[in-house]
Amino acid sequence: MEFNVSLVNRISAKAVLPDSMQVVGITGPSGAGKSSLLRALAGFEPEATVSVNWFGEGAKSIANAKAGSATKTVNAINKNSALAPVRVGLVFQQPMLFPHVNVKGNLALAQRHAGSKALALEHALAGCECEHLLHKSIDSLSGGEAQRVALARALVNGPDVLMLDESLSALDATLRSKILRFLVKTCGRLNIKLIMVSHDVQDLALFCDGLIAIVDGVVDVTGSVAYVMAKIASQGSVENPCAILEGEIIRNSDDFPHPFTRLNVSGNILYAKATVQSDNEQNNYTEHGLNSNPRQVRGKIAVFASEVSIDTNTQVNVPSSSILNALPCEVVKIYHPKILQSNNPQSNSQQLQTAIVILTHGDQTLYARVSTLSIERLKLEPGLSVVARFKLQ
Repeated sequence: MEFNVSLVNRISAKAVLPDSMQVVGITGPSGAGKSSLLRALAGFEPEATVSVNWFGEGAKSIANAKAGSATKTVNAINKNSALAPVRVGLVFQQPMLFPHVNVKGNLALAQRHAGSKALALEHALAGCECEHLLHKSIDSLSGGEAQRVALARALVNGPDVLMLDESLSALDATLRSKILRFLVKTCGRLNIKLIMVSHDVQDLALFCDGLIAIVDGVVDVTGSVAYVMAKIASQGSVENPCAILEGEIIRNSDDFPHPFTRLNVSGNILYAKATVQSDNEQNNYTEHGLNSNPRQVRGKIAVFASEVSIDTNTQVNVPSSSILNALPCEVVKIYHPKILQSNNPQSNSQQLQTAIVILTHGDQTLYARVSTLSIERLKLEPGLSVVARFKLQ
């Protein structure tokens, strides 16, 4: 995936990501230009100059679309054709459903102009949790219901590239996670490139293959989730950085009757309510992150710095705390996040009382937000061996 977008006084963004990255997240502070970038890539910004290459070699300027459209067919180079049409679907935070027909009518309109990658209606309804909404009028839907219908409508229309602009923001965390699992699996099976804008860093970290960080309309950093997250954290611009831990998922067994997933991280067992599978093949994936295939699969969990405590007692396997997860680590760096000055001196003083400790476990990184008092009492410094402890994720 490669793009070059220019929109006067708003966007000047270039990025190159490996074609193998099926799901790409876009992150950045409010007002950074994330939504404008999506709109330009989809062809909804008439004043934008855009070159984009979704699937293969080369790039081609795309045509502009009228702002009322939800799906746009654009011309772009891909591996199969010198100039092949690419269907780009954009689902907005505001669902933009047609009010003159009900849910079924909205889906029927999308099916009427469906592309080759269209998902079967029954699968879209089930995956987006809106089977019971089929005969409802649009004005009777809640915000979350309307967002799910809009997503189902996009899937039955069969885009080659699907863009989500905070499209699941009205859903609670559990339902949002369930739908994202379905969406990532479906887009992988149908070879649909998925681009997600979200303020939920945990969602981006768990479900994306790569990330693009936008600051003031310019691409600040791109790459794998781990690389971008580490880069953002090292810049000190994030008060509560998020880390991803990966390991082998341990299959269910009779000697472990608990409804949790176990993750083997270099011989250390971590426990989670669910994990997101990090392997490419997800056909045997189950809701709890377990796989019926005897082949060992890998999973990942997201851990925020605020959830991690540091223990200088390095006896990991001695159960002495109700905190289930313990991971031996080494202190790499300690820094204070950049303070966003406010008019409240007391607030700024409170922020200065905490620091971020960067920890490593092998080639994996973890962050802990701790008080400066704890840093002094524990004599934390780079090179010190510690245990990172955090609750069930």
